[in-house]
Amino acid sequence: MKKDLPIVVYYGENEYELNKSIGDLALETGYSIKEINDGLDFLDLINILNTPSLFEGNLIYKITNDTILNDDSNLEVLKEYINNPSPFSKGLIITKKIDLRKKTSKFFKENNLLLEFPLRKGANLRKWVKEHFWNHGYNISDDTVAYLLEVVGENQIMIENELKKIFIYEPDHKNITIKDLDILITNNVQSNIFNLLDNMFSDHGKMLKALENLYKLKEPEIKIIFMIIRDLRIILRIKWFLKEKYRDDKIASLLQIHPYVAEKKIELSKKLTFEEVFKYLKLFYEVEEKIKSGSGEGKMLLRSTLLSMK
Repeated sequence: MKKDLPIVVYYGENEYELNKSIGDLALETGYSIKEINDGLDFLDLINILNTPSLFEGNLIYKITNDTILNDDSNLEVLKEYINNPSPFSKGLIITKKIDLRKKTSKFFKENNLLLEFPLRKGANLRKWVKEHFWNHGYNISDDTVAYLLEVVGENQIMIENELKKIFIYEPDHKNITIKDLDILITNNVQSNIFNLLDNMFSDHGKMLKALENLYKLKEPEIKIIFMIIRDLRIILRIKWFLKEKYRDDKIASLLQIHPYVAEKKIELSKKLTFEEVFKYLKLFYEVEEKIKSGSGEGKMLLRSTLLSMK
């Protein structure tokens, strides 16, 4: 957002970059942020913007109730204000989605008063992670970035929290490895789901440790089972791709996952037959149904089922 724009709409799912942009704007302008969650129309907002604050100085009013964007009745008032704005206040409207069928929304877009913050995904997110490491003087391989995202997830707020811990630790070598991440990243839900799935057919000790950690984090059996079923379904798809002689890079592209993550899943899929994958899927669907219907104690059912995997 340019510091001289009087009212702007920020929209999108990327809370991390949206909030960072708001902080940058406050620093750039020297204005303070004041949040308003009341239901306003544009006449209300303009009256607020035109009223100087005696004690708080210049303000950016952050409007978090996006119903104001439904107000087409005051469009002419809004246009007039944009041409003759307050010298001491700015308006910032926050919303997840924008309806460009609305006249007001169209006006914001046509006048470059609309800024989107989409979620970063795939190569764009991996590039953002690598730049974070470079800016702190560290190198990280594509495979290690893929591992980080698989373990931590794709939420940029969570990723940055983990990166801060790594940078505070200040490894004495400049190339961050998977081993470094295993030592430093938080024992969170995503990392334990990853470890459970990764060790389900190979190391029951590590698998049960991950399950125990998930219980400590208050994760319900149904969610854990959902993640296992999702992973088995991915393995099943990989087996079909391999049967059709698809290359590993093609499989990664079709699944929209990094080649490093795809490689690990491909390795596992080769160790299992179609019959075994179907058997395990059926088994977990049955466990899910038993837990939902109250036909057995969830923890015992899930633990015994996991221990039967080999």
